[in-house]
Amino acid sequence: MDLILSDFHPYDTSYSRATRGASPNPGPPIFIAKTGHFTGRKHVSIEHLEEGAIIAEIDVHFSLFGNSDTVIIRGRELRIVDHSMGWTSVEFIAADGRVYKWELDSIFGRDMDLEVEGRQVAIYDGGSRHLFSDNESPVLRIFPEVLHVLEDIVSTLAYATKRRELHKEASRAH
Repeated sequence: MDLILSDFHPYDTSYSRATRGASPNPGPPIFIAKTGHFTGRKHVSIEHLEEGAIIAEIDVHFSLFGNSDTVIIRGRELRIVDHSMGWTSVEFIAADGRVYKWELDSIFGRDMDLEVEGRQVAIYDGGSRHLFSDNESPVLRIFPEVLHVLEDIVSTLAYATKRRELHKEASRAH
């Protein structure tokens, strides 16, 4: 399944199923991720539009280590089990009990791969912005074998990118 993002930030965007065809376009949105822009900059909520319900709440607390961050998906706290320095990778235990790992896959910090048991199961292409031509929208490609943890994948992508951005901001401030 390919999800097209409406914005370059996975924590503040809509996720729409790609339509079939030579040049896929976004269909109606499935999920909307929202970040507070002033006092709630460290809070992300994800709504499942077909259900009309918030399915995930993400709170990122100021800490270079992230030990107190919370990711709650449908009332279940997702366990972050490891991360690299600089937050270039994040490991978590999904609802199916397996350990998944998001890892940066580009020098520009926009693309990420998701692996489980040494196999690539999702790819996030962060898109690109062009000065003189159309921008390319970000796309999250999820392989069929992990569609059963789709909400975990969308939520952890939003978490990992938001956490990395806040870490980079804190590092620059020092």
